[in-house]
Amino acid sequence: MFSDERSNTISKQALNFPVGLLINSPKRRLAKLGRKTSNGSVQSSSSDTTTRSNESTGVRQPAKNKIRRHNNRLSTVFSRGPHLKDNQSDEDSTVADRMHLTDDPSELSMQISAPGVLKIFGSEISTGANYKSVLATSHSSAQELVKEALERYSLDKAEAGAYVLCDVIGRLGEEHQWKTECFRVVGDNEKPLMLQSLWKPKEGFSRRFEIQRKSSVEEKAAKEKDTVTAGINAQARKLQKIRSRGASVFIEGDLNSNFSLWRSLSEVNLSVKSKDPQKNGKSLLLEDLEPEVDKEGQCLGIEKEETESSDDNTTQYSIHPPFELPYFLLLQGYSYRQDFVIYLMSGLTHVFGRCSENSTGEDEERIKVDILLSAPDILPRHCSVRRLESSSHCEATKKTVTLVKPLHGANLTHNGIPVKEETQLQTGDLLGLGDFYLFMYKDPTAPSAGQRPSWLTSPMTDLDGTVACKMCGSSLLGEADRKTKPSHRKSVHRLKDSNGTDLSLTYDSIHEDQLLNKVINMTDPKGDEPKLSPAFLLCLCIQHSAGSFELSDFRRLLLRIASLVQTVMWEKTKELARIQPEIVKQDPDKLSLLSIKELIPGLQPLAFWMSNSIELLHFIQQEVPKLLLWGEEGGEIEDSQVSATRSASEEAMTVLEEVIMFTFQQSVYYLTKTLYTALPGLLDSNPFSESGQLCVPDGVNHILEILKETLQLLNQYEVHSEIASQLFAYLFFFTNASLFNALMERGSGGGFYQWSQGVQIRANLDLLLDWIQGIGLGDLALDFFHKLSTAVNLLATPKQNLLQASWLSLRSEFASLNPAQLHHMLREYNPGRPCPAGWSPTPEEAEPAMRMADVLESFDNHPPLILPCSSFHIELGRPIQDLRLLSQLSRIREFLCSLKQSSPVPSQQYEELWPPPRF
Repeated sequence: MFSDERSNTISKQALNFPVGLLINSPKRRLAKLGRKTSNGSVQSSSSDTTTRSNESTGVRQPAKNKIRRHNNRLSTVFSRGPHLKDNQSDEDSTVADRMHLTDDPSELSMQISAPGVLKIFGSEISTGANYKSVLATSHSSAQELVKEALERYSLDKAEAGAYVLCDVIGRLGEEHQWKTECFRVVGDNEKPLMLQSLWKPKEGFSRRFEIQRKSSVEEKAAKEKDTVTAGINAQARKLQKIRSRGASVFIEGDLNSNFSLWRSLSEVNLSVKSKDPQKNGKSLLLEDLEPEVDKEGQCLGIEKEETESSDDNTTQYSIHPPFELPYFLLLQGYSYRQDFVIYLMSGLTHVFGRCSENSTGEDEERIKVDILLSAPDILPRHCSVRRLESSSHCEATKKTVTLVKPLHGANLTHNGIPVKEETQLQTGDLLGLGDFYLFMYKDPTAPSAGQRPSWLTSPMTDLDGTVACKMCGSSLLGEADRKTKPSHRKSVHRLKDSNGTDLSLTYDSIHEDQLLNKVINMTDPKGDEPKLSPAFLLCLCIQHSAGSFELSDFRRLLLRIASLVQTVMWEKTKELARIQPEIVKQDPDKLSLLSIKELIPGLQPLAFWMSNSIELLHFIQQEVPKLLLWGEEGGEIEDSQVSATRSASEEAMTVLEEVIMFTFQQSVYYLTKTLYTALPGLLDSNPFSESGQLCVPDGVNHILEILKETLQLLNQYEVHSEIASQLFAYLFFFTNASLFNALMERGSGGGFYQWSQGVQIRANLDLLLDWIQGIGLGDLALDFFHKLSTAVNLLATPKQNLLQASWLSLRSEFASLNPAQLHHMLREYNPGRPCPAGWSPTPEEAEPAMRMADVLESFDNHPPLILPCSSFHIELGRPIQDLRLLSQLSRIREFLCSLKQSSPVPSQQYEELWPPPRF
């Protein structure tokens, strides 16, 4: 029996139960906040630390608590404030703090006081982490320990193939900083504990086991291999240079002897061309065939005596191209040390191919490459160039045709257009090989040698007034933008419309803040505009900044976008809180709530920004790396710039995650408050008419109205389907727990638990589940309503069947009810009369059946919030299906045109009036 005081406590608990929202992302480990403990709290890991970028001060957090990348947890679904709790984990500590517990200072991964526990260090896979402890035996293999360590670092075991266990030898230096001397990769089937017992490090050194990325280990091994083999391959590389020069610079003896070519001093160690062409050619050969330093000095001395302008720096670095044979002029190369300026076409056929540092002269002879290039994307035989004389009956009209052909599907462009078949070259044409090399073909013997190249056309003006190249379509930066030209390559990935045409939003950096404010505020969440307009336009801004501005400007843009979205969401949440009636001060137990019709307008801005934040988070997480192309492809970007940009991206994603979590939490908070007042109708309504027909009573209809309005809200604002289903999961979870606890309370005192009452509740519950099944969430609802459905089935069982049943049979048939819940319902089913002897709990369950604390359902076992990883509306290369978004793009372009037509503010004056935030 529950007292009145107990009943009031239960009602207040259902109305304000504490539920923390966990957030997990299957594809992005940084979104995983921690592990769920037995009491429903969230325990974070000390290894899950966040590297903040210097730009983090540009983001303003309206809440009192600062946003954290990990260890963030919503304190309650039903608390209005945004305050978050951060649980600290003291699981991991530094080596210095625990050195006094280690019996053997040479073995940092073992501790005799804790046998069977192996410490695996992982600072490389999680910055700031020290070690994680895993259980190990002498039979545990390295591969098994890697999987356990990944689980301890909150990573997926399926990624074990990307990590290896390393046996690392080093020592602790000053301030207990670990310094690695050497390491060895432990084989997958090796036994680390056995290895540790059989072999000890040298005195003064210590061992520890580390988990490292396989790619990082391979990179370190490759660097060491390059260092060791550098001396061995020096002569081979010299021979390659001799062959390359011989193929591309020198002319066979039967060619006209008056040919001359000047090379730069930095390439061939010659100051100027000799007056005697024959002697100059001889000195060139001497430099290649006699590479000793003293002989090179003698050659330089001879050349200096034979020229009158050897001390002229301008002459030293000038190049005179050949005038009797065609050649390729290097416009952009890959290696300053190995690339030449001019590649001469001295024969009828020449093959371009890759120069491998590990190849020998015999290998080059086998693949028959005439011109060696060093970029990694050049194939061993990349393309061939041949010269043919066109057939003609008249000897006087004979002319030579130059043809280029890609080999083995190589990446080759002719005047910016990809080449798949053999194509004719004209003098002045541009030939691109891979992503790095760009040549201009010149034939001084051709009649059209002095004509304007076909690709050199006048620029065109874009729709928004931007001047763009007519050949490639890229914008031509103005004087103000030249100062902010990007240091990274432009990506080929673009947003596209339904026809596959690239979409772009071009703007000047001085207009960026005005543009962002316009995008954030131009769409009314309650209006008829497309709901994903802000995310679409902001993604276009990110796309333009990634390809047109410096990385520092790009970082500022990401942080600025996240800050603006967070601020506007915060303001909309405060507006909703102001219209929600407060608890009447005279009677705190009496609550005045908005109806669902009154609540939906306040929830619309939350759904609006939740939907847009989900798209923005995905775009920054998955698409921005494609725009920047950092890594090996973007080698021209400094590592510090890449690291800072990644940190800024993480900071922006953290803020957007917080926006998603908070809008989700507030939506659940207000919807469950409204739903709570409608739920008792399901227990009290009679779904049967006087004629015995089944109909939907008002008590069920009120619940259905709330669910229908919620579904319409989520569909109207294009909230991701996975997030929408999870929001309904929270509503189902709350409905099940609230109704079950109310059912337990109603039975206290007797009279409510009757067969007729159970049949009515069963029919009402079936009406609710039928509607849920119709919207495609039937399986989800069955999981959450299982406890309530089992209790209702017990009440709807005929009394004669119950009287004949035993405790064991009832426990088996209604297994979802724990002993205390089943005993409570049986005891209150027939009040005033002794219960049948068969209903008595067994001796093993007699004590659990009397625990009154186990009768009610807890509100702590809520489902986690999992971020989606697929099926987004805005992705690079995926056509934008909503044509209304293109009209929004036209509006924002008109706004930018109006900014340009107005009197522009000089960049220096602009920074004085609106200084950018300090990073």
